[in-house]
Amino acid sequence: MKNKALMRKIITLSILHRYYLQHKAVSVGLYAGQPMVLEFLLQHGESAQKDIAAHAHVSAASVAVSLKRMEKNGLIAKTADAADLRRNKVQITEKGKEALAAFQAECNDLDDKMFHNLSDTERGQLDALLSRMIDNLLDGRGETEIAKAFEMERANMTKTGKERK
Repeated sequence: MKNKALMRKIITLSILHRYYLQHKAVSVGLYAGQPMVLEFLLQHGESAQKDIAAHAHVSAASVAVSLKRMEKNGLIAKTADAADLRRNKVQITEKGKEALAAFQAECNDLDDKMFHNLSDTERGQLDALLSRMIDNLLDGRGETEIAKAFEMERANMTKTGKERK
């Protein structure tokens, strides 16, 4: 099989996975990007908007729009920072925790569906092959290149309007 045909399959798989994830998010009342924010808040507790933006690799203004929608839907709560009244602290609500748990369950179901007819041996082989392909692309440059690529992809998606907050 030619490299181009293999790449088409990898890209198709990536597009399908993203498509299904977006639909799973909507089915539990979340929009693109919101599960990542909720996961961050669940792991880190009450956080500043700038910390959320840094974690998501987006601007603080972009996070502000998303947080406003999330607050309106009861997924997060904002409180004034006692140390600096110009800043807000953001925390996940019970409704946010429930929505995130429902989304994670949907994601697990999706992953189970995607891998359901692969044996443990085949999964191990796939893992090894994908790791080697990633290493080939990084060419010894390490994780810094992944972060740069992620930031470039995010910027391109935002410019083209493909990402909704």
